[in-house]
Amino acid sequence: MAARQQQRDSATRQRVIDAAITCISEEGFYRASTNAIAERAGLSWGVIQYHFGSRELLMLAVLEEGTRRLVEDLSMADIAGETLTIRIQSYGDILMRYYADPQYLAFLQVLLNLRHDPRTSARTLETMTKITATVEAQLDRLTKKLFEDVAVRRQALRGL
Repeated sequence: MAARQQQRDSATRQRVIDAAITCISEEGFYRASTNAIAERAGLSWGVIQYHFGSRELLMLAVLEEGTRRLVEDLSMADIAGETLTIRIQSYGDILMRYYADPQYLAFLQVLLNLRHDPRTSARTLETMTKITATVEAQLDRLTKKLFEDVAVRRQALRGL
């Protein structure tokens, strides 16, 4: 019985996150109010509050979902090609699959608004820093593959 309740809770959480992503994508970060998200999810704000506690934590969950998708894509990606030009194209294609997704703009809006809002809690900012480190680790792995067997001595050029 507990497992079934956990599945329902997980499905409800995902439904709210998906509704928030859609709402942010269509209406923008600030117009994606908790009431608009609740309505889109077909739930009450009380149910959302039960699962997330606050709008900030719901937005953090949205950001975590976007990060999860990106890390999943990056972890499965591989840089291939005989020349640096081909590998750069491969790298660009990998990133474009994610950044071309219209939902990426929702994730970016959440990231920018939470990062620059002075009311964002220290705990949320700390979680965002950890999220960034997770993505950077995957990007570093791909960057190493990109410059494999190429004599690039300057770290600034590698970072480019």
